[in-house]
Amino acid sequence: MCEEEIRQYEEIRKVVARARAVHIFGYHVVAYVLGNIFLGAWNIFTYQNRRDEVLWFWSPLIFWGGRCYHPLPAKHCALQRLVATG
Repeated sequence: MCEEEIRQYEEIRKVVARARAVHIFGYHVVAYVLGNIFLGAWNIFTYQNRRDEVLWFWSPLIFWGGRCYHPLPAKHCALQRLVATG
């Protein structure tokens, strides 16, 4: 393989990796939103019907929402990979 083919291959590989990262990030956002809607509905339902004293669904909402902004290496967070590859 000549150098031009290798460069083209590397560029295509970067494009595919970015597309995959965006795709995976989208799945994680959907899972986060649906999971927290479920937890919030469950907590509000039990809060009203069983007279629970605590609305706890904010805890996982904040924890898992901030998880991606935790200072991890870029390879561990899809959002950081997206920002890094621009």
